[in-house]
Amino acid sequence: MSFRPNAKVPPEAVDQLVTDGYVIVEGGVRPLLCNVANADLDEFKRRNRRTLKSAVDHAGRLPQLMNLHLVVDALATVFSENTALDVCDQFFGDETVLAGSLLSESHGEPGVRAEVGMDGTHPTARHLMVWVALDDVSSDNGPLLVVPGSHHDAAGDADSPPIQLELHRGDVVVSHPRLHLGSAPPLAPRRTRRTVLLHVRPLGDGGSQDYMEHNTRKMAAVRRVVVAERSTWRVKLLVRPGAGVGERLEVTGRILKQRLLTLRNRALRSS
Repeated sequence: MSFRPNAKVPPEAVDQLVTDGYVIVEGGVRPLLCNVANADLDEFKRRNRRTLKSAVDHAGRLPQLMNLHLVVDALATVFSENTALDVCDQFFGDETVLAGSLLSESHGEPGVRAEVGMDGTHPTARHLMVWVALDDVSSDNGPLLVVPGSHHDAAGDADSPPIQLELHRGDVVVSHPRLHLGSAPPLAPRRTRRTVLLHVRPLGDGGSQDYMEHNTRKMAAVRRVVVAERSTWRVKLLVRPGAGVGERLEVTGRILKQRLLTLRNRALRSS
């Protein structure tokens, strides 16, 4: 079952999340906003071509990038103007905040798995995953796989076969962190499949975490973009979509300064 809300998501959506471990909110993000996000991602790739050169794959796709919403504001809007957050608010009984995001431009590793390191099932789970399709998701570029109800298995096993989800641009899947989910192999492996995974939690569980406001929603205040869990890019060294000439020159100056410092440190180590 999926839901297409006109204003607020009905309570039955939360019931399905509790029972099946996931719920689909059709059009939870406006397709027009997805188009803006995709256009801004294209511009981000153009503006930061040299920085990204060693990171993109053979098809020109980015690796998984954590917290790119800090640089591409449209991705932050995908969080703050997301109707599916109503499900999260009701599930938590608290305001939903963004802990982090993960952008992908290609299908994931084939198969299904649960997210590790998250404890408990309803009502003790204090973390949800909000998976947003920025592109249409089909058998060509790798549909989503889920095992309904697998989040109830404390041993983390998924004996039931997964079901395949094909989604339209703007559709949102809210899932429990212990739900077994993943991707099916794509028929066209070079096809792009842009998605953004939002890791969300209730405001009350943030402790002393600092937050930034975005369209009345709160996002954890982080300062770096992580590249496929291997390295990090400082936000100040990346050119934002829509940046003017002055901002682009400032970023170029910071990059050159960092490169000079790197060369100097190498020279000192080798002397």
